[in-house]
Amino acid sequence: DDLHKAGVDINSIVSKQNLSQMAQYDLLVDLYNKKRKSQRILIKKYLKQLNNGNNETFFLVDIGWKGTIQDNIYEIYDRKIKIAGFYFGLFKCISTSTNLKKGLMFEESSNSNFYNIYSNNYVDCTVRSNNYQAGVLCAKELMARQKSANILVLQQPTAISVVERIKGFEDTIKSHPNFQIIDRINTTGQSENSYPKVQRYLSEEKKFDTIMSLNDKTAVGALAAINSINSNKEIAIYTIDGSENIKKMISNKNPNIKATVAQSPLQIGKVAVNVAYKLLNHQKVKKEIILPVQLITSKNIKDFNITGWQ
Repeated sequence: DDLHKAGVDINSIVSKQNLSQMAQYDLLVDLYNKKRKSQRILIKKYLKQLNNGNNETFFLVDIGWKGTIQDNIYEIYDRKIKIAGFYFGLFKCISTSTNLKKGLMFEESSNSNFYNIYSNNYVDCTVRSNNYQAGVLCAKELMARQKSANILVLQQPTAISVVERIKGFEDTIKSHPNFQIIDRINTTGQSENSYPKVQRYLSEEKKFDTIMSLNDKTAVGALAAINSINSNKEIAIYTIDGSENIKKMISNKNPNIKATVAQSPLQIGKVAVNVAYKLLNHQKVKKEIILPVQLITSKNIKDFNITGWQ
């Protein structure tokens, strides 16, 4: 209203995309400065309240990537405070002794090399499950249970872990002519994707008696598809992950789910944290840590926690 009374058409200034023109209007500059100062006072009061009355040292936790919110808070206090920010990751940020920034999973600050588990330039360490061995264990269990099999493979060629799993399976059965892969279906690794594809495949009356699934979610979708057609034919399913749903099915003796090979997200997390601490202390670590996997069947399901991950 004040600008309108003064005859300033603010819309015309903005529409010209030449905001520098605003500085020509003393009234606008005055209003801006008053608003800026009042907002600075309010944010300082708010931050002091959050920080239990402390207005000298701050700690900030955020996702990342450059810590610009932290920089703005630092500037609000005219760089007269100490602030430390802890982030999931940082890209080429500026970190100083009073405006400190740390990236947990990766960091590319100008003067720090802590926590560099991952950066755009290199990977210090990869922690993963033995995906190839998971495929091997599925194949060995299949051959121990059945004399022959016509196998439908549910795969995801874009995922390296899945490619390794399927290769382990294929390499194990290739010298056994009674076990043949008769077809493959590409999926996204999700039950909502595998369900309609397997259902459609079943409606075409293709002859297969075994499914090798890339993971448990895909296996759940395949099982739902089998159940949806009320088939009396038992189709054996071998899968990988060791998820809660599949373990419960094995425990309840589901006739289709024969085995799952379990990886351990809990163990992966523990090892990754230990690696992070070693890197923090400038210790050497292996470039790759491959963790073992375990076969789960009705024979040993009692040895596993079925209400969560191992």
